[in-house]
Amino acid sequence: LGRNLELFAFDFSWFWASLWPLLIILIGLNILLGSRGEGKTNWAIMSGVDKTKASWKLENGNYLALMGGIDLDLRKATMEEGEYSLNCTALMGGIEIKVPQHLTVICEGTAILGGVEFFGEGSGGLIGSLKTEQRAEQAKTTLHITCRAILGGVDVKES
Repeated sequence: LGRNLELFAFDFSWFWASLWPLLIILIGLNILLGSRGEGKTNWAIMSGVDKTKASWKLENGNYLALMGGIDLDLRKATMEEGEYSLNCTALMGGIEIKVPQHLTVICEGTAILGGVEFFGEGSGGLIGSLKTEQRAEQAKTTLHITCRAILGGVDVKES
């Protein structure tokens, strides 16, 4: 109103012209770097990470599928008692995780123009969010899975 009555003139065009590119850069860095938690980052950039054939050791870590795919079969993973954390990001790619029945699994995820599905319960579309947990009786191991899917998908299944 003050600008229309010519009482004062503020030009915020420089602010809006700088805000959106800065936000896009910050969101991109957040996706690529993931959480700053423990463990190493496993990248699948226009390729794949396949941990379904041989026995492997489960560790805390980040998984990024950029136009690629990641398959994790936790039934073949050796794990100790305790808590594990997996941070999964699918950007125009897909991540599939198969978990054994003897684990307590806590999943939370967000999808933008993609989908997340945890134990048959899914969310997706333009923007979707889902949080679920599956408790196993007398479980001594807990797995926390945090997912982000942008133009991609993350699927957690029990086998």
